[in-house]
Amino acid sequence: MFAAAPELPPCGSNTKSARTWVDIYDSSGKRLYGFCALANRDGLDKLWFALEKDVIPPSWVYIEMNDRKTNTKYKSNLAETTE
Repeated sequence: MFAAAPELPPCGSNTKSARTWVDIYDSSGKRLYGFCALANRDGLDKLWFALEKDVIPPSWVYIEMNDRKTNTKYKSNLAETTE
């Protein structure tokens, strides 16, 4: 799912972006950030998002993985961002 896919549309100037792109959303569905070049599933352990100064981070987020080759989307369960 994370192999380079040069036959699919590029991600900006990255013509070898991954087959599967990953987006992060808050619990209301607002997109926070996305990744288009994860090399393998280990990259899922290193996802992050940034917010503007003084913005309170969401308490819960989820990811959506878009397999661009099969046009299939996979949505995760909500994950808590605070401990």
